[in-house]
Amino acid sequence: MIYYRRYFLIVIVLLFFPSLVWGNEFRLVPSISVKEEYNDNVFFAANDIKRDFVTTISPGLEMVNNTEKLETALLVRLDRFDYADNREFSATDQLYNGKFRYHATPLFNISAEGGYVRDSRPDRDIQTSGIILSTVPRNRYNASLSADYQFSEKTALGVSYAFGRDDYGSTRYTDDSSHDVNAGLVYDMGQYFQRVKGRLNLGYSDYVFPDSRIDSVMGTVGFSRDFSEKGSLLIDGGIRHTWSEFSTYQLWPVFPRLFTKQ
Repeated sequence: MIYYRRYFLIVIVLLFFPSLVWGNEFRLVPSISVKEEYNDNVFFAANDIKRDFVTTISPGLEMVNNTEKLETALLVRLDRFDYADNREFSATDQLYNGKFRYHATPLFNISAEGGYVRDSRPDRDIQTSGIILSTVPRNRYNASLSADYQFSEKTALGVSYAFGRDDYGSTRYTDDSSHDVNAGLVYDMGQYFQRVKGRLNLGYSDYVFPDSRIDSVMGTVGFSRDFSEKGSLLIDGGIRHTWSEFSTYQLWPVFPRLFTKQ
């Protein structure tokens, strides 16, 4: 009977003092994967083709901690890849990533993310840019910050900033950095068109290389239409203006001045 009274008192406290209720989710998720692959052209070369079996072992650890207002996640992973014949190309890549999301109020949220990747596989970018690199190690840094605010039931605003940098430490490849700023406004047009939302997006990008710089601004307007919980249609249209600056070097002949004695 004493235990039932305790449980009854706990329920009463939770009902009449909801501010005392709190929750916390904490998880440590270890992982490991092993992949075996055969590559008949490691460097995608026309001549001097190298074929090899590649074994990749990827241990990792993810930590997740979520409360009512704060969501955090940290990920650490190592990718050890070994070439059966070309042992000189074997290396260990590293990945570190962290992110959090803070619910300041029910209408205002702040998010941030940062990471570091050290990779050296020649096909590291084949799925994204299609560019084939050598085994030169690359240090890639990235960070982003965003915020969104719900002005009303119909209007929401989101802004974000992202930074990226690639360092090769080699004269064969040029380092680069990038800055991206974006802002978007969404307006619910349900009173005029069912399940339709209007969209406005503005953005600015800056890419800096040792001998060049590329800047662009863009603006789009559009709408989205939700057909169900699983399907939607989104259409945006707008303009983008890009301008570039390049530094070039040119040799000019210099003729020495001839002096005569008098």
